[in-house]
Amino acid sequence: MIVMKFGGATLKDAAAVRNVLRIVTDRLKLRPLLVVSAMGKTTRRLLEAAEASASGENGTAMDAIAEIRRSHDTAGRELVSDWSASAEAARFQDCFRELERLLGGIAVLGELSPQSQDKVLSYGELLSSLLMCGALRSAGIDAEWLDSRRLVLTDDRFTRAACLEGESSDRLREAVLRSVEKGRVPVLQGYIGSTRRGLTTTLGFEGSDYTAALTGAAAGVSEIQIWKDVPGIMTADPERVRGVLTVKSVSYREAAELTFWGARVLHPKAVDPAVRCGIPIRIAHTGRPDAAGTIVSARETAGRNRIKSISFRSPVTWIRLSSGKSPGWDLLARAVLEAEKAGVELGLAAAAGHDVSLTFSPGPGAETFLESLNRLGRPVIRAERAAVALVGAGLDADRGALNDWIGGALDPADEGFFCGVSPVSCVLIVRADAAEDRVRRLHRHFFSDPDSGMFETTPDGARP
Repeated sequence: MIVMKFGGATLKDAAAVRNVLRIVTDRLKLRPLLVVSAMGKTTRRLLEAAEASASGENGTAMDAIAEIRRSHDTAGRELVSDWSASAEAARFQDCFRELERLLGGIAVLGELSPQSQDKVLSYGELLSSLLMCGALRSAGIDAEWLDSRRLVLTDDRFTRAACLEGESSDRLREAVLRSVEKGRVPVLQGYIGSTRRGLTTTLGFEGSDYTAALTGAAAGVSEIQIWKDVPGIMTADPERVRGVLTVKSVSYREAAELTFWGARVLHPKAVDPAVRCGIPIRIAHTGRPDAAGTIVSARETAGRNRIKSISFRSPVTWIRLSSGKSPGWDLLARAVLEAEKAGVELGLAAAAGHDVSLTFSPGPGAETFLESLNRLGRPVIRAERAAVALVGAGLDADRGALNDWIGGALDPADEGFFCGVSPVSCVLIVRADAAEDRVRRLHRHFFSDPDSGMFETTPDGARP
């Protein structure tokens, strides 16, 4: 068995769904389990509709819902024979009636709560999975629609719920294996789950990847495939850098590091279930389905290029915290505790002597956290910065050679350079408004002579 997860960009319209159908059909012998995201920009339009309802702009909200209905109905008519009489079309109508009632309630309250937001956004995945299931059946494939809200159990942190993996795995395993044993192709929604009280939740950015990994681990699949509209993991963001290359393989640790520092590759938690079960993840391209893509596994490979990819997180706040009384390790421990109390997720956290360096992204709790640092020591705060991560296996193998090698790429304007905190990454701190230019310069420096054993050496995904 394999898991095949398809993101919104790969399901943006009827033509894209037909392409996905061809890809799935070619892999039926592998007994696929499908996990799908909302089509195209549906999630964004649903959020706009919910926000409009909360602001009293009912006309704007209903226009957005009407647009979503038209786009899905159009795709349904193109993909499903006798669409109007199908079970999927009937469920569509139920979904839209529920959506309109929900938006009406938000309008009455004049407020969009996190709980209501999750409920509204869940309809994107529900609609796309119904459409995919109908399209598969119309193509002669026995598909079964499974409701992830009944299978993925979470806590009640709406908009960023954490999965209760033990019970979820049991539910997923039972449902998908029963479906596969009947010769069917299960179709699940990514991104959504529910609390024990049955309240709909969402798993956060790229949560469908996490659902796919959970499903794959629960079912014991041979491979978790994440299908995207890019060829795989790239040496940098192709929307920002020309001449990027596809990385042939990365380790679980390298993938996690790239994701943490801003690469839109995988959900940050998607790697964990795969690591526990030793299941490889393949990042594949719907535009080139027979290409190898990028394999993410336990294996760490190295070659002539020590760096495999560059990503960055921006904006971040960078802090140097000093205290003449406490050693750095004690100061760091107390700073981490204060961050946890304030609900702030730290990025970089390093200590040396009596000093500590920290980064975090702006958000709720930031002001409280900064106030607490004033009680711990003397913070020097630099807002509007970016953390640029250079990621590759074995960066800690030869520290002296590494410092010379990367040192040649440093710029006097770089404000901080941290190497050795992670064995697979080094982090530069730069001004946020200089981050993209810095990434482009670093990319030219490190990938001017790419190792053909590590990269697809024909640039793919670069801007014209």
